Amino acid sequence: GNASARFWHERMKKSAGIAAFGWVTVDLLATLGVSPAGRGVIANAFGLVLLVVALDALWRRPAPQDLGGATRRLSPQTVNGLLSAYLVVLFLLWAANAFGVFALLALAAILPAMRGVIRGSVANVLRPAAGESAPEIAITMVERGIRLAVLLGAAMLLARAFDVDFTMLA
Repeated sequence: GNASARFWHERMKKSAGIAAFGWVTVDLLATLGVSPAGRGVIANAFGLVLLVVALDALWRRPAPQDLGGATRRLSPQTVNGLLSAYLVVLFLLWAANAFGVFALLALAAILPAMRGVIRGSVANVLRPAAGESAPEIAITMVERGIRLAVLLGAAMLLARAFDVDFTMLA
């Protein structure tokens, strides 16, 4: 509901603000002549702060919605523990400059979740007015088009992370 939306909105604002401030700070330090190693330490410090914000959001997030009678295989604490370990591994990969593996693992979690987000967003935007029938074909076409764009973006990100040069492949 609204409380959940407010919760996530606040966490996203914090994360975006920290990431933007960190990015600008590290870029400014480069302009001021700070060594790459020094900038790396500052970038990792900002990354650690983002990790703490993500872990805080994970452990304090609102309870998930009712599963409609389905049962959970894992307790919420177990899920939070596994997700916490996953986030820490992602941070360590990023801090170690293992961007290819970082991108691969991050996308492995993000892409399946994006499917539901895209479906819900398209259905909400294209919902019919009262008394009209739902334009199922339009919803399906738009949803699949967005999913294609997301998958192409993910492929481009992975290609960049693994230094794939498409001109050399042609």
